[in-house]
Amino acid sequence: MSNTMRGTMLRHLIAGLLLASSLMVGCGIGPRVSVAIVSPSEGYVVENGTALYVLVRLADGQNSPVDAADEVTVTLTDPAGKATTTLPCSYRGEGTYASIGHEFPIGSTTGTWRITAVAWTTDGTGEASRSFIVEHSRAERLQAKYGFWLDNFDFFHCHGSDSFIDHEVNNPDAGHVILEEHCVRNIGTDKISVGVFWSRQAFPATAEDARALPQASIQSYWDVQIVGVARTSFQGREAWQSTGTYLAEGVRQHGVLEWLTFQCPGDDRTFTIVTAASQGVQEMLTDELVGLRASFRCP
Repeated sequence: MSNTMRGTMLRHLIAGLLLASSLMVGCGIGPRVSVAIVSPSEGYVVENGTALYVLVRLADGQNSPVDAADEVTVTLTDPAGKATTTLPCSYRGEGTYASIGHEFPIGSTTGTWRITAVAWTTDGTGEASRSFIVEHSRAERLQAKYGFWLDNFDFFHCHGSDSFIDHEVNNPDAGHVILEEHCVRNIGTDKISVGVFWSRQAFPATAEDARALPQASIQSYWDVQIVGVARTSFQGREAWQSTGTYLAEGVRQHGVLEWLTFQCPGDDRTFTIVTAASQGVQEMLTDELVGLRASFRCP
């Protein structure tokens, strides 16, 4: 084959490629749009019982924001590779699109999940993916460790707060676990504590017994001054309700400490649920604290 023939064939090939490229652009298959997942970050951890939100950014070939995408979606894939849900995204400005929240119910599969964001625009399509981790909620972890159930708590009025296990004694005969949350408010930070205590002692027969039973273990954590003890019921069972004030960092706060003492069916242990908070927080969160105690489920 002569050099002239080779040159002619090369020119025809280049022309064909240019024609095919122009046809693809005319059919809307053009250059892919750049898709980036802004949040969550790679390896982000979400617990069961909480929600995940995804923020996506789109850019064109010049890295300019794409503000008029035809559609942007986010698909979540579980550790087994099964796509479980697809979330629509809405425009939030400067080329960013936010998904609606997806809550992971209690009992959701734990492990490494995947986010896949896909965008359709007049300039083409694009996608990006990222992994994140789903873990058991604290309530699930407590149940697996101690047998009882107590809902997660993240109080609505406490901005920037986070709850954690502050102290625990894992003894089936006499132990406790104390959860704490720092409640950030405009006037400062308050501490909210929720404790579950148990021991193999008989259910108190009198108010004086009820006053004495949990006090030894509670006193090891709070310096309590008991105000009153009254007979009540809890989840249809006989119980004692006690109230008092407590010392925190050496100062008698205008705070309230309440506890309920009761027994569980088929269990020879006596349980006590304690809530402690400053008076202002206690009044503000009365319904939430009552609901939290009511969420308790026996082992």
